[in-house]
Amino acid sequence: VASGTARRRRPRRPRIAVDGDGPLARLVADALQTGGAQVVQGSAASPDAPGRRPALAVIVADWTIRPVRANAWLRRDVPHLAVVLDEHGALVGPLVEPGRGACLACRELTRMDADRAWPAVAGQLVHGPAVPVPRTSPRVILAAAAATVGVVDDRVQRGTGFPIERRFAESGEVSERRPEAHARCGCRVLPGSETGSAPAASGGSVVPGSARVGAVPA
Repeated sequence: VASGTARRRRPRRPRIAVDGDGPLARLVADALQTGGAQVVQGSAASPDAPGRRPALAVIVADWTIRPVRANAWLRRDVPHLAVVLDEHGALVGPLVEPGRGACLACRELTRMDADRAWPAVAGQLVHGPAVPVPRTSPRVILAAAAATVGVVDDRVQRGTGFPIERRFAESGEVSERRPEAHARCGCRVLPGSETGSAPAASGGSVVPGSARVGAVPA
């Protein structure tokens, strides 16, 4: 029945990809879905999946994130939040904004500079047999999930960035650090990126996920 008052269209629900599996990924997906987001998981969460491009992707992984996963979202210009479980607890962040600030490969290149053994360790974690993460306490899982949902909501609703990584340790300690863009990373001029327009660093750059850093997690 027509009326004098124009019907208001419902705002489009933000589309969020949860790229990962396990209890933490499912908890994040359920919370976002309950909050009104359109959540896609599994094969539908692939950067190359058909349909509307996600407003944001949450990449959940054990130990470290494979380069191919992060780079696929980077090339699609989709902001992506790293969430990693390891022997110390959970690490949330940074939220990578393609074309601006540090990417996940920048973080790993910085780690390589500080620890020469890290590339070998990372290569084993990425390409070797699966190594289970030590049991993560429910308290850490819940804290990481709440932080993840908060970052996603702030970014989608208010455009707030999260260029830091927040560590939730099993000891109960919560710490933060801010990764910086690495001089050898070519993330801001990644071929095929729609927003990558920053000049490459002098002395040569490394495109994340290329053969030069292929064994290093991004």
